[in-house]
Amino acid sequence: MSELIPVELAGEYLEVHPTTFAAHEALGWRKCEKREVEQPSPTRADLEEALSRLPDDYNDPDFVVNGMRRHFGDVFTDADKARVRELVKPADKKPSDGLTVDELKAALTEKGIQFQSTALKADLQALLDGTTQPTE
Repeated sequence: MSELIPVELAGEYLEVHPTTFAAHEALGWRKCEKREVEQPSPTRADLEEALSRLPDDYNDPDFVVNGMRRHFGDVFTDADKARVRELVKPADKKPSDGLTVDELKAALTEKGIQFQSTALKADLQALLDGTTQPTE
């Protein structure tokens, strides 16, 4: 793994990947000594801001809860976990989810749905998902 290169420009400090160093240098950044940069601890206000942006594009509440717990640490409470689970709803499970091409073909055949033997997986999924009524 490549080590990042410390650079500075007008008092600003960054660590850049070696493949981007030349581009930074062309913009005036210069190599410098590595600095210890202290990251501020996330605050309750930071967490509230993040929560206010949910659900965004997220559809996996476990993923969001785990990510927020890692990032916000003790600031993230059980009440926040419940709030995330209210805001972020899992994507609706489709009948074709997790099925292989052979399993899709078997399911379609069982339902009496015709398909071309050369059909792509996405087409088979669309056929199966379009014909199955959601279960309550």
